[in-house]
Amino acid sequence: MNINRDVLIAKLGQLHDVIDRIETKRPPSLEGLLADRDLQDIVCKNIERAVQICIDLATHLATMNALAPKTPGESFKMLADKGLLSDAAPPPPGQR
Repeated sequence: MNINRDVLIAKLGQLHDVIDRIETKRPPSLEGLLADRDLQDIVCKNIERAVQICIDLATHLATMNALAPKTPGESFKMLADKGLLSDAAPPPPGQR
């Protein structure tokens, strides 16, 4: 398995930063989020960034494992089928 460790470390760092940004901007209640359109935009944009980073990671890992996904969804499925991706849920925020 030939994985570019620097790419993975950079992407994981970006993902960590985006998740931190979401957590720091998350209001204490749904009502608080619904009442603030600017906050909705910030949270939404950072969720989009997190998803894109995960897609980038999955595509990189799939390619480095000689897999040839045609779609982002295929990247995740191929990694899971090969046992390289777990479906275990991460611990909740604050318990990491």
